[in-house]
Order: sequence, then C-alpha cells, then structure tokens
Amino acid sequence: MMGLGVSYLMGYQEVAGGIFLHLTAVQLLWINVIADGPPALALALDRNPGVMQHCPQPANSPLLDAVSLRFIVTTGVIKALAGVALLVALPQFGYSLEQTRTAVFVFEALAQLAFAYPARRVSVVPLPNLALHAAVLLGGGLQIATVYVPGLRGLLGLEMIDAPVWAAITVAVLLC
Repeated sequence: MMGLGVSYLMGYQEVAGGIFLHLTAVQLLWINVIADGPPALALALDRNPGVMQHCPQPANSPLLDAVSLRFIVTTGVIKALAGVALLVALPQFGYSLEQTRTAVFVFEALAQLAFAYPARRVSVVPLPNLALHAAVLLGGGLQIATVYVPGLRGLLGLEMIDAPVWAAITVAVLLC
C-alpha cells in the first residue's frame, strides 16, 4: 500500500508505537460495503441502447481493452496521489493523525462513489440511471454521517474534522 510506505517514511506512529495505518480494517470494509456494493448493483440497471447489437468478442481476446485499462490505471493513480497528498499535507497543517485518517477515509469513500459515473462511460454513453443516483447520494450521505453520528464515528475510529479539512476533501474528490 502506498499509504503505508508514506506513513513509514514520514515517521507517523500510532500511540502504541506501531506504524500508523492510514485506514483500519473496519474502515476498508465500510468503504467496500457502502462505496462499492450499492453503486455496483445499480450499474446492473444501466440501459445501453444497441449494446446487444455488437458481435461478441473472440474467446482469446483480453478481458479488458486498452481504453478500460487506461481508465483503471489513470484513475487509480490520480486517486492514490490525492489520498497520499491528504495523508502528507494535513499533519503539516497541525491536524492529528486521527483527523488525517478520518479525512483519508472520507475521501476514499466519496471518490469511489464518484468514480461510478465515469466508469460507466468508458465505451458508450448509457441512459440516465436513477438507481445509480440514489445509490451514490445514499452512500455519500452515509459517509458524511460517519463523522457526525457518534455511534458510527466510534465504531469506525474517526475524529471530528473542521471546515478546512472538508474543503480539502472536496477539492481532492473534484480533482479525481
């Protein structure tokens, strides 16, 4: 993980002395359930007129074409760089490692939700998908709630973050 290397290089340490993990296991599971699951299910409802008129790909063709691979690599690198930028910059501005972890967690989930839109336009422009809009809005709302609802905040090991951190997260998501 790029973030773990950054944590090591920057000398970030947990209170107990171990290397600071930029996301915990519970946080990673949350991102997988909230930011990946519902949008993926909603994408199954996409309507792509004429897509069934295309001939099937040959059996020996690659699973992902060059356009898809370029999209995956490019967006992955951009998202990783934005996350690392938050991980490095926020402590420089006086934010605790716990607040930094919270910011990276919120960013990763919101960026993953936002990627549902460009991912569906790699080869064709599908018709509007209200289920996808609902899944992304619900996921975004739940993600924001993790910071403000005490039970969720405690479960996920998060800290309150202030307006400048929210602004940094918003900029990072928009840049992705």
